[in-house]
Amino acid sequence: SMENPPQQNQEGESIPQQQQQGSEPVPISKEDIRTLRLQRFEQTKKDPNTLSPPVQPRTVHPSQQQQQQQLQQQQPIGKQTQPEKAPQRIEERRPVQQISLEDQEDRLLSDILQASLSHVQPPKIFLPILAQEVQSTKLKFSYLDSALMEILSKVNEEDHVDYLLSAFLRGLTLLSGHPTVEMALRSLLTYLALELVGMTSSIAAEIGQSRLVSILERGFSVTSVPTDDDIRLASSLIPRLAARNDLDLDQIILPIFAEMFERVKNQTLIDSFQQPLSIVINLTNYPSFAKLLVDSDQWQPAHAQNGAQLEALSFLGPFFHFTSLPSMPQVGKTYLSTQNPRQTQESIQTLRMSFSTLQVGLHKLVLNFLKHRETRESAFQWISAILRGSKARAVIQNVQPSATDGLLLNLGSVMIRLCEPFMDATKLAATKLNSAYCLDGPHSRVDLGSDARLVQLEDFATSGNLAHLPETVRAPQNFLVTTELFFVALYSLHIGVQRTFTSYEHLLRQLRVLQQQRNAISLMMPTSLILIF
Repeated sequence: SMENPPQQNQEGESIPQQQQQGSEPVPISKEDIRTLRLQRFEQTKKDPNTLSPPVQPRTVHPSQQQQQQQLQQQQPIGKQTQPEKAPQRIEERRPVQQISLEDQEDRLLSDILQASLSHVQPPKIFLPILAQEVQSTKLKFSYLDSALMEILSKVNEEDHVDYLLSAFLRGLTLLSGHPTVEMALRSLLTYLALELVGMTSSIAAEIGQSRLVSILERGFSVTSVPTDDDIRLASSLIPRLAARNDLDLDQIILPIFAEMFERVKNQTLIDSFQQPLSIVINLTNYPSFAKLLVDSDQWQPAHAQNGAQLEALSFLGPFFHFTSLPSMPQVGKTYLSTQNPRQTQESIQTLRMSFSTLQVGLHKLVLNFLKHRETRESAFQWISAILRGSKARAVIQNVQPSATDGLLLNLGSVMIRLCEPFMDATKLAATKLNSAYCLDGPHSRVDLGSDARLVQLEDFATSGNLAHLPETVRAPQNFLVTTELFFVALYSLHIGVQRTFTSYEHLLRQLRVLQQQRNAISLMMPTSLILIF
């Protein structure tokens, strides 16, 4: 019998014979797929408009073909069956509840004060007197003063400052910048200031001052990592306090300065001097606080007659007195008492790091006073008083009490750092230095004209005493700040570093003389005594 010719589909492609018999679907092999693709490629070259991808023939079971034919016969002509769509889920939109301004104000004040005009559970405080007075259950900003007075009457006096600080911190964590919150923070700061100055009780004032110092210690800590609340409270409370000219800031800030002064007065490099210095640096960064300090009697006491008294009594003196020289022998005993060369080098490296930290902090502190116009003149006057009070160090026979080597060395380091921005000869600022400053004599910050000759000691008995200096010891108006800084730095190095080096050389000569005497004595002693000696 003759074999049936291969059938073709609508596109002219041959169908495998096994698939024509239609008993069971047979999967197409890879060779068949490759053949179909070649046929499609040839057809595409003949007709370029044919760009659709080749349709792969599907194998359909005969039973599935019969079911499709029956469905097509039952369906009316011109209508096509579409797959049933899943029912769409209609989401019900809930209406947004609009909060009125009164409700929002009541909610914010209630969260900040932890109080309410309606019966509430602790820890919130119920205010029945205010609720009866205003005949309302909602707090308003106009009720804030009455609310705070009633709350403080329910709280112990020892806890007034703690409550106000906690409420202030809660306000900072809420909507920052919201008008209601900002007005509440301002009122809380006013009541806190009244507690700190002792308007309610002296007990609350003492506790408040200690709380404020502890906030500064934690917020501006240099030895530990402060918490987020400490940073938020210190970085928000201090600037807001500095901007309030209607408060008695001198009774709040000056006691803090006095406490920091007492802390460092008897400290050495061994002690933790960094914490008080950090607090003073952060406080004097605000012009209002720096102005309070320079206007106080503690800045430059009038009864200080020489450099030594100024170092001991003026505010900045104890911050500059740190040294490792013999004036503070405990530093040398602590760091340099070992005979191990390796430990000695490690101790010297530790001292250098401590000095670097100290001098960087002192530079920031002095710069806070010089960068503000309100305090610049006072800063120059203190530097000038220290240098003029220590002028006796410039002569060979020094009989006047002067500032210590430690203060003058630290002051010289600070002055060099202040001069660094304009010490580049290629910059314009270096060309504006006026050498006529040296000729101004006793009316300038420092008297550079008399240092080129030797003078008699009786002259220093008068000119070295600050009480006999003319009242016109101030800089002429025609000299720039850069000129003043440059020549004041020059003079501080002249009587500070140079005199210290001279004293060091004299000490080395004395040491060599003592060593020679020891060697001479050892030659005259018996061997047994030499070993004991």
